[in-house]
Amino acid sequence: MDCNQGVSQLMANKDRVPPPRILLVEDSKMAGRMLSTAIGKRTQLPIDHAETFAAARDFLVQHGPAYKAAVVDIGLPDAPDGEAVDLVCSNHIATVVMTGNINEEIRDRILAKPIVDYVPKQIVSAVDYVANLVRRVVNNQSIKVLVVDDSDSFRAYLRRLLEVHRLEVLVASDGFKAQELLRHHPDVQMILIDYEMPGMTGVELTAALRARHNRSKTCIIGVTGSDNPYIGAQFLKAGADDILRKPFIVEEFYVRIVNHLDTLDYIQLMERYASHDYLTGLHNRRYLYEHGEAMLSKALRDNQKLLVAMIDIDLFKGINDNYGHKCGDQALIEVSRCLLESFPSPNLVARMGGEEFCVIGVLASDPHTPFEQLRRRIEALSLEAANGQKFGLTISTGVTVVFDEDIDRMIARADTALYQAKQAGRNRVMLAG
Repeated sequence: MDCNQGVSQLMANKDRVPPPRILLVEDSKMAGRMLSTAIGKRTQLPIDHAETFAAARDFLVQHGPAYKAAVVDIGLPDAPDGEAVDLVCSNHIATVVMTGNINEEIRDRILAKPIVDYVPKQIVSAVDYVANLVRRVVNNQSIKVLVVDDSDSFRAYLRRLLEVHRLEVLVASDGFKAQELLRHHPDVQMILIDYEMPGMTGVELTAALRARHNRSKTCIIGVTGSDNPYIGAQFLKAGADDILRKPFIVEEFYVRIVNHLDTLDYIQLMERYASHDYLTGLHNRRYLYEHGEAMLSKALRDNQKLLVAMIDIDLFKGINDNYGHKCGDQALIEVSRCLLESFPSPNLVARMGGEEFCVIGVLASDPHTPFEQLRRRIEALSLEAANGQKFGLTISTGVTVVFDEDIDRMIARADTALYQAKQAGRNRVMLAG
């Protein structure tokens, strides 16, 4: 390797983003094991456990930029007064503090530091609470929050608080600028809206935004410093999810933010379970029928040709009977992977149930060729059972390009062609007549 190549490689290594990790600073071995297990399970990230201040310092020297979050015991044998918390915070790492003792003086001292939150160890659910909080902070780094307030100082204050939790914060000084900003950032998941603003009140902005932003995707929190007890109800009736009154306690502010983001995660997870097949990750039958109709309507409007294909794994019962259901699952997963790679978005690929799949897409060329290529690709697969025995797969496919204004009838025609492919000997593509 010449000198120029060596320098280039060093620069590339320097700029390379290290894989994310979590730092745990806890002197108790038992507590450390419990926290490591819980945090690792929720984040799927490696945990570095330091039992002393010195060990934590060594980990930071070795992996500093990689740490996405840290959990730190405020009292260690070689750092009894929170020195480890200050060390980790000075490295700009999102930090959750654990403490064995809590009173107002200790609480105020902890919250004066730029930490995510503190958790008293005596709480029965402390381990789960900490693990969920770490998961939240790690996930926050891809979440956008919009703050709408006409006060420069209060916007800056909220921004600082939210950035401690590693959220990406956007700001707007009034309702009109907020709406323009959202047109460019439709993926904002949380909006904090002040009540008193020029041109448009917070309640009016909330009503306008809720008409376009579904509760399952976007949380809206109304903020007010008014003594009027009815403003909260006005915000909630306009579509806000919560109301925050100024001045607020920072600790409560963070708990509300975390709870609302967790609720959004839960709703989106439930929506995914309702629309996707758990095993393969493909869309399910319900999603296919709902969105297939929309694809058909769009094709009609745009004067495009739509194809529908039904695919079935040949002799699938034999795979389960001869090699076991784990091998059957492996076969379903491999076929699903091949389908997604062969027919990427905007095509729609779904598992209809059992070993049967469906593809709906815009016809760009000869409909036979891509499915024949898929057939050959799957025929070439070699899978392995637990005992080392190899086995293969074949598929039969029925395709229709006969246009219809009803997606059910197109699926039925493709299913008839699939039946004909089975009757003709399997492992083939049949076009509907």
